[in-house]
Amino acid sequence: MLLFRLLNKDVSISVFEELAVDIQENLIMHFADEKAVSWIISEMKPDYRVRLLDELPAKVAKEFIRRIPEEERGNTAALLGYEPESAGWVMTPEYISLKANMTVVEALATIRKKRASAETVCVLYVTDEERKIKGVLSLGELVTASESQTIKEIMTKKVIKIYTDSDQEEAARLLQERDLLAVPVVDKEERLVGIVTVDEVLDILEEETTEDMFDKVVLSDVLR
Repeated sequence: MLLFRLLNKDVSISVFEELAVDIQENLIMHFADEKAVSWIISEMKPDYRVRLLDELPAKVAKEFIRRIPEEERGNTAALLGYEPESAGWVMTPEYISLKANMTVVEALATIRKKRASAETVCVLYVTDEERKIKGVLSLGELVTASESQTIKEIMTKKVIKIYTDSDQEEAARLLQERDLLAVPVVDKEERLVGIVTVDEVLDILEEETTEDMFDKVVLSDVLR
C-alpha cells in the first residue's frame, strides 16, 4: 500500500492495471481517500475497469460507476452487459474509426485529435453512419498514400471480425493465427462496438496455457 502511494499518478495507474484483480480489490477496499479511489477507477482503461468492478460488491461498484465521468460511465456500463470471458467482455471501446469519403489529410487530422484516447492507431476501421464496418487499413498505408486520395481508395473491404458474444479465446486465436494487431468486435446489428488488441490476447493466451497445464496435472493425478 505504501509503495503504491509513492508512485506518481501515471505510473500508479499502469501498475494498478497490471495487478491481479484480487489485489486490485484489496487495495481499493483499503484506500481511505474516496477521491483517490474514484480517480483510479476513472483513469483505468475500460476493459481493466470492468474486470475490477465485476469483482467488487454490487453497491460499491455502482457507487464507483456513478463517480466516473459521463462518457466513461457509458462505456463501462456497456461493457458490463457482456458475458464474462466473451469478446465483448475483454474488448476496449477506445478505437479510431474513419469515414470512407475522408481524404488522407482529413483522416490524419482525425487521428491526431483522437489518438490520446485510442488504444491503438496502428489499425484503423472505416465505418458508415450506422457504425457498420466498411473497411480496414493500417496507419502505414495511410501515411504513404497520396494526400488527395480518399479512404475508400486505400482501405481493404474484407474485414476479419468477431461478435460480442464470441469466446475471448476465439479472439485470441484469431489474432495469433492471422498475426493481427487488433480485431474489431461487432454486435448483432453488425455495428462496431470495440476492438480486442494483441496486448489483451497475450494475457488471454497465458491464462489458457495455465489452465491447460493445470487440467493435465489434475488428469495425470486421477489416472495414477
